[in-house]
Amino acid sequence: FLHLAVYAARPDVGGICRGHGPWLVAWGAGTSAVPLRHGLGLLAGAHVGVHDDPLLVSDPRRAAAAAASLGADRCLLLRGNGGFATGTGPAEASASLHALEERCRVALQATGDPVEPTLWRLREADTGVELARHTTWFSAQFDDREELSC
Repeated sequence: FLHLAVYAARPDVGGICRGHGPWLVAWGAGTSAVPLRHGLGLLAGAHVGVHDDPLLVSDPRRAAAAAASLGADRCLLLRGNGGFATGTGPAEASASLHALEERCRVALQATGDPVEPTLWRLREADTGVELARHTTWFSAQFDDREELSC
């Protein structure tokens, strides 16, 4: 239901990758948006929120609510239930989910001062090129492209 609702709401999405990485799950135990603290995290999008409903997305109504929580963002955490990433296809969605896992890890472990938000907005102009490079690198980690099916 979730994938169908996202595809219906977002014609720009050509792939969705869902996961339950340990850092996604840890951050998703709360309700705060995941802060941006490093460059790889920006590949998950400028904003990553948390869908606050901890119930399983098991019907069209809940799926539509989760898609609405995603909005125009690239990634979303599902409270108490992992998260997912979108992309132009499965490989880009997988790479974005990898970036989201790293973003959550760094947000939970970082101790230094965050980078000034205006600097992230300047770097965001390069995100398309960085995401394409990361997608290529991430895809090369799999010998069998079928493994990228999300």
